[in-house]
Amino acid sequence: LQAALPTLEGLPPDVVQHLVALESLDDQALWRVMLETVPLDQQHQLHDLLIRNQAGTLTDVEREQLAILQQQADLVMLCKARAAVLLRFRGKRVPTLAELSQLAAMDK
Repeated sequence: LQAALPTLEGLPPDVVQHLVALESLDDQALWRVMLETVPLDQQHQLHDLLIRNQAGTLTDVEREQLAILQQQADLVMLCKARAAVLLRFRGKRVPTLAELSQLAAMDK
């Protein structure tokens, strides 16, 4: 399994720790990881900060906040992708993005 999974080389140690921890989860827990999303308020905040960053109007504090929010969103996406790969290696069918969106909407 380790030889077949995408390498974690170059990622920060805390991200590697999160991704490696997924390997010990059962299938049901991996499905829950695949259904995780960035909370809506964080999505809105991230979007607003990105727009303001493009306009060049962020303060230093807001720039730091943007970096933190981006890291959090990236971690969610990396965990979802790793969970999908692990499920696929276990012989499970991984849903399409459309199916995943429907499942996530039903889970709320």
